[in-house]
Amino acid sequence: MRIDYLSVHNFKGFTDLEFSFHPQFNLVVGDNGTGKTSLLDALSVAAGGWFLGLSGYDTRHIRPSEVRLAVVEQIASATPGQVPAVLTWESQYPCEVKAGGEVVGERINWSRSLIGPNGRTTYRDARQLKDLAARTSEAARSRPVELPLIANYGTGRLWDVPREQAQVHTEEDITDKGQLSRLAGYRNSVDPRLSVAGLVRWIARQSWITYQQRGAEPPAFAAVRSAIVQCIEGAEALFFDASFGEVIIRMAGQGAQPFNNLSDGQRTMLALVGDIAFKAAS
Repeated sequence: MRIDYLSVHNFKGFTDLEFSFHPQFNLVVGDNGTGKTSLLDALSVAAGGWFLGLSGYDTRHIRPSEVRLAVVEQIASATPGQVPAVLTWESQYPCEVKAGGEVVGERINWSRSLIGPNGRTTYRDARQLKDLAARTSEAARSRPVELPLIANYGTGRLWDVPREQAQVHTEEDITDKGQLSRLAGYRNSVDPRLSVAGLVRWIARQSWITYQQRGAEPPAFAAVRSAIVQCIEGAEALFFDASFGEVIIRMAGQGAQPFNNLSDGQRTMLALVGDIAFKAAS
């Protein structure tokens, strides 16, 4: 999926604004409060339209809190110069996100909108994207096809889960048949948080498969492991310790360290690169 342009109307702090994107790489720079996060949220809504066509996977709707608010001055008296007695904040509808670009080789345009306070995000104008996603995901179950890589990470992207939730305790944690599907890479794609627990279970499963194959790593596991190790300064190796139930990182001069003992910066980078690599390898 490549989004070439984005148009927003009454979305968060934007009244009407259009964005055009480079087909390869885009860097968004701005002062605090200028709308960088709002732009990423709008892109998440647009890209999340893909999941309308995938049963069992979360899509991304326009949230009521993302509808632009406008202040209305309620004048209590006709006296010139008097300060308004009441200021009210009114939601502005429709709230709309439009996008256009290339999806699995097809040029399409689509939009999603929230019409009123009690409504739901529409998909009527995203039907072409929905149908394309349904056809592509169905084809992926029977033959090799290219799938769009979709990932969304927010400013608080590292989901600080309790340590025990990022551990593998039982065989069931790594024998979920759903992990075998290529579509497993779409889990949590529109969630701005990183699912550390999901990544740990995937690494544990790949380690188990490697053991069963007498040390022959699945290519996807080798690629993901290499990407994670290269992104952490001083990291030398990554492996899963079955007796401990955690992913272990061996650091130069520091020895082996469990993932949860790394710094917040290291854990965030490791989980981010690992999640992208896992999605790309699926």
